[in-house]
Amino acid sequence: MTSAPRDHPLLIVNADDYGLTEGVSRAILRAHTDGIITSTSVLTLAPGFDRSVGWLADHPSLGTGAHLAAVGEDPPLLTAREVPTLVDRRGRMHYSWRQFLPLAAARRIDPDDLRREFSAQLDLLLGAGVAVDHLDTHQNIHLWPMVRDVVLELGEARGVKVIRVTRSTAASVVGQTVRRLAAQLEATLDQRGWAYADASTGLDEAGNLDTPAMVRALDRLAGTGAKTAELASHPGGHNDPVRHRYHWNYSWGGELDALCSVEVRTAIDRQGWQLGTFADLADRIARNGPAETNPPDPVPAGPKLAPSNGRVANPMSTNPTDPTPAPGRPAVVAAATRNPQTTVRDDDNGNTSDSNTSNNADTADNAPKPDGAARPTTPGKPA
Repeated sequence: MTSAPRDHPLLIVNADDYGLTEGVSRAILRAHTDGIITSTSVLTLAPGFDRSVGWLADHPSLGTGAHLAAVGEDPPLLTAREVPTLVDRRGRMHYSWRQFLPLAAARRIDPDDLRREFSAQLDLLLGAGVAVDHLDTHQNIHLWPMVRDVVLELGEARGVKVIRVTRSTAASVVGQTVRRLAAQLEATLDQRGWAYADASTGLDEAGNLDTPAMVRALDRLAGTGAKTAELASHPGGHNDPVRHRYHWNYSWGGELDALCSVEVRTAIDRQGWQLGTFADLADRIARNGPAETNPPDPVPAGPKLAPSNGRVANPMSTNPTDPTPAPGRPAVVAAATRNPQTTVRDDDNGNTSDSNTSNNADTADNAPKPDGAARPTTPGKPA
């Protein structure tokens, strides 16, 4: 792994979805031992969690966080009776953030249900002996204020005050809304003394970070002048037999190859990054205080306060053409429902594209499915 003096900028390379499948978990561990991955976010709901969570003990230098889920292909840990507002009539969680957020905006998601489910997921992860150094959520729903508040409450109760802040530079309605919500999240984190990286990238490029794209993403991060930064990634196997359950169309194998490539490692050395974890981020902020820099576009950044416990972890758009949602109905929610004849496709990170619902539904990234639609299942999935 690349090393550098402590005054060099810190880069966290995080792999999402550990536990999604056994193949994804193996790929993340390989990208840590043979590549640049320094951190991973663990998905306790997924089919590969039970078999692969124990492997983390053999990789103590890999930072680990909780990838809390209230949407996706897999059922919640708790029963439908315990978390009724998180599930549909068949007891399945809402497939996409595009289904979840309109319900949250209408106050049809009970924060107590979310608190119970997220608590169960955290308890399962901690009970498996995993040291949690940061928090985040599947499909980045912690950007939403109600979800954010639940996550921060749970983190503070457990001494984990480091969180990932998702950012976008896309010109789309979703990209503009992500920037607004990220700025609101940063302001709340500053008030409550949480740690987070000055800059981040990987949302807009999710699923398409081959070697040239990863080098470009790293160059953009270096160009911000940020003292702390995160590169988000989604490595996996080239031919994962369980891949058919996930309709994201991500290039898992391509990202694994990039993360282990000489070209990417050379770019990190050239840019002077020090690779580290979210625990290192918390330690650095506790030692040096909040960052004072305001990196320029394309990756917005913000100041931070030191966390109280690091290990166990507003520049709004001024575009005059920015769409303004109706009161109480953010643009991201309006975009999800603006045309009943159009499917706005989204992946694990919220990237979107518009398409007629009759075209290529199976290749959509986390394509939303209506209540009652059949979902693929995995034989032998742990209970």
